[in-house]
Amino acid sequence: MLEIKFGFASASRWLPKSFFLALAETALKHLQVKGKVILDVHVVDVVAMTEVNQTYRHKAGATDVISFALEEGLNLLPDQFGGRHLGEIYLCYPYIAAQARARSQTIRSEVAFIFVHGLLHLTGYDHQTDAEEQQMNTLNQRIIDQFYEKTH
Repeated sequence: MLEIKFGFASASRWLPKSFFLALAETALKHLQVKGKVILDVHVVDVVAMTEVNQTYRHKAGATDVISFALEEGLNLLPDQFGGRHLGEIYLCYPYIAAQARARSQTIRSEVAFIFVHGLLHLTGYDHQTDAEEQQMNTLNQRIIDQFYEKTH
């Protein structure tokens, strides 16, 4: 079972909660994460993302996604508080929309890729090396493909 707590700004009408829920369920099933999982998702504007990026990563400007893991990797803590809280994902909708246009992608497909990217970070994946980046991108694309096969 999956519970997503949403903190949406104005972009919520373009990004239905059901989309994130189905995408997260597909990813967690693919990653073989079992039991109740809690996840916080915040869709924010450029100002809010810039503040989060500066405050917590000490980097200037906005970015597409920032994830804050509450547990390390897939070694999830026992269900102590009604579920395993993976952490928080912050998505900057205007940044992602601009990225989609620059890459000739639909906003929906770009949001899907970036959201799964953030979720992979919460489950212990990273891209500090070229090999890790390749592994993470391959897994990300497999999850996206599986999601679209299931929903179409």
